[in-house]
Amino acid sequence: MIPSEKINEISQANDIVDVIASYVAVKKRGKSFLALCPFHPDKNPSMTISPEKQVYHCFSCKAGGNVISFVMDYEKISFIEAVEKLAERAGIKIERSRGNTPKEDISKLYEINKTAAQYFHNNLANISGGEKEFINSYIAKRGIKKNSLTKFGLGYAEKGWNNLLAWFKDNTDFSEAELLKAGLIKSSDKGHYYDTFRGRLIFPIFNVTGKVIGFGARKLYEDDEIEGKYINTQETNIYYKGKNLYGLNFAKESKIITEYAILVEGYMDLLSLHQAGFDNTVASSGTALTVDQLRLLIRYTNNLILIFDSDNAGIKAAKAGLKTALEAGMSVSVVILPEGEDPDSVIRTKGPEEFQKYLDNKMSLFQFTAFLNQKEGKYDTPEDKTAHIRELLDYIVRIPDRLKQNFYFNEILNEFAIGRKILEKEYLIAKKSLSKEKIPKSSVVLPEKKNTLKSEIETEKILREEMNLLEIFIRGNEDAIWYIENNLEIRFLQNQNIRNLVELFLDEFINEGMVDLGKMLNRVENEEERKILAEIAMPEKFITEDEEEELDKKSVIYLAQSKSIDYLKFAKDVIKKFKIKFLNGEIKELINNGGNLAEVHKLKKQILKIQEGED
Repeated sequence: MIPSEKINEISQANDIVDVIASYVAVKKRGKSFLALCPFHPDKNPSMTISPEKQVYHCFSCKAGGNVISFVMDYEKISFIEAVEKLAERAGIKIERSRGNTPKEDISKLYEINKTAAQYFHNNLANISGGEKEFINSYIAKRGIKKNSLTKFGLGYAEKGWNNLLAWFKDNTDFSEAELLKAGLIKSSDKGHYYDTFRGRLIFPIFNVTGKVIGFGARKLYEDDEIEGKYINTQETNIYYKGKNLYGLNFAKESKIITEYAILVEGYMDLLSLHQAGFDNTVASSGTALTVDQLRLLIRYTNNLILIFDSDNAGIKAAKAGLKTALEAGMSVSVVILPEGEDPDSVIRTKGPEEFQKYLDNKMSLFQFTAFLNQKEGKYDTPEDKTAHIRELLDYIVRIPDRLKQNFYFNEILNEFAIGRKILEKEYLIAKKSLSKEKIPKSSVVLPEKKNTLKSEIETEKILREEMNLLEIFIRGNEDAIWYIENNLEIRFLQNQNIRNLVELFLDEFINEGMVDLGKMLNRVENEEERKILAEIAMPEKFITEDEEEELDKKSVIYLAQSKSIDYLKFAKDVIKKFKIKFLNGEIKELINNGGNLAEVHKLKKQILKIQEGED
């Protein structure tokens, strides 16, 4: 892990204007710079770069962030990869935090795996006798082509107990302890070491950059006592099952990966599809699909086709995978193959053309759900339709894009004779149920909003007061921020992204006595939250004098351009608006639910006192 202090040092050493200028042309305009935005088709420069705040923001597509996020998004690489790239650019040496795996140990694990992959691959080429005949017969039966053996680095682990261990001892300087860390050997109860993989076909597992991080092994012999047709390397300091997609290092080079990717379950499925020309295929390697895996894939495409078997396990995996893909923000469809078939068997017995037909008939979220319920005879009665709608809502609440959610929401309304208000209430119930599944992002327990029956469209939008609040943290003085810290109640904030950012700002201010925007942007992982911060932090939008006269004097942009803001007064005004808005919400809920009129009158008196400045 890279210490946060080092990340901040790297950010400060790379001027954002210089970095962006190395990718796209920039031109100076006033105190800031303009550029054609590389994140959408941009004919007129819409990206503003602030050297003062070290942020960028596109006023068209809303992309924004700091120098690290720009490199991440442009290069389609991870946060750590972007930090390392910028560190190299600035000539800064990275040292990991104490207590974490040193970089040299990580490098050693990569070297051990590379050496082991070569050993397994050579075994496959050099085996002899009956063993050779058996293995070659199996490879031919599975339709694995010679060039695939080379491309994917397939190998063979001999049946002996310590063949790999003995070879490493004779030919390398790696110790038994290091091989144990790499997961290539295991230790018995008596302290003896033996090979992890024995008598199996070996599939090297590559990370997205093509380095070997682990191995998958397919059972070949009936007398193999290890349970499981496939076994994988145990998790190590470079291999995490839920954070890697098998074959992505090859699929990312596909000419059609930007159009869509195909996700299958197993190694052989992927091999068969790549051989048949479907080189935009990746595999989850038998593990449950995770958001971390899809974050890798989403660098290259936003469209995903999930392919699963039609048995109970396959349907269950399809449902889970669909939910995960929706949560990752992907556009996803599903292909359910006939019973007894998998992608490998379809390719080998029916050919690529037949497989393409399955892709052409892929099902949307709505079609997939209807298909399953109709297949089980659970689609006709009012009870069936009720369960069907609730199942759809369980999927829809996982979609981060509110606009896309709304389209699905309207599709339900068009399909079924149901009132919008009833559906909105069911939506919020599904939303609340989902929140209970999730682990909280922080240790701070947020009070539940009382006004739970407001529509999602209302509760998820960003209020002007919420944006103003962030501006105070970014530009306000110490007195204004202290006032916010002492008077803001988290329950006032309706938008979850704003809540997360405010918690982060308060934590920084309480611990550091100040708010450093650069540090904040390095700590914010959520892309939408980065965009919000970048938009607020941008000191100006380039406008003409005529446009400036027409500018809404109450807008955030105007406030950012004002030269003499009393931020303490501004903070008090913002808190006052939050309190009044919250109390009005309480009154509305009481009236809608037939509440006590005396309580309504009491709340109205509180609002009056706040307006008069007595509260």
